[in-house]
Amino acid sequence: SENYKNPTTGYRQYIDVPSFIDHEIAVEVSNNIDGYRLSSPLYKYSATHAAKLGDNAKWKTTLWDFNIAYGNEGYYSPQANGIWRYTANDVMYHRDNQLVPFFWYKLMKDEAYVRQLKMRWMELRTTRYSDTFISSKLDSLQAVLTANGAVARDNQAWSNHFEVLSSQKESLYNYIKARLLFLDAGWLAPNPSDE
Repeated sequence: SENYKNPTTGYRQYIDVPSFIDHEIAVEVSNNIDGYRLSSPLYKYSATHAAKLGDNAKWKTTLWDFNIAYGNEGYYSPQANGIWRYTANDVMYHRDNQLVPFFWYKLMKDEAYVRQLKMRWMELRTTRYSDTFISSKLDSLQAVLTANGAVARDNQAWSNHFEVLSSQKESLYNYIKARLLFLDAGWLAPNPSDE
């Protein structure tokens, strides 16, 4: 409706906003081509089950399917900067009918939602999405993949799928760093209305 932004009668009565914000952040960081449109399941608990869990019965999002994320694809603007994934219909519409649902655009037009998103981004940039945390996580994943010959077996099965794992890790880290800088420029910048 025209009053969808109303905090009591609008969309907030139906969706778990923090769930949508965390989902949006994960999709945008990863630049996941399918993140909003094909691989974004929604779920909600019944009121009874939510009460048992101490949760709400609003719609929530869940993360799934990141095989064509982090620049690991060759279509729909895989570069690390220059496109917000929620606006990807602009580059997809002429050859794909599986478009990003309208409500992501509407959420990003709600100043209250955007402020909440930016606050969450500021928090996560000092923890789970900090450069230090991401670098450490990639190092630990490389250690797991090289332990007990997993990389060698994968390369044997898939014809050098990983090629040289250390260079793949470096490439991934550089992609993520560039993506984070792009997101910081948008999400850490002040809102024009805040000036």
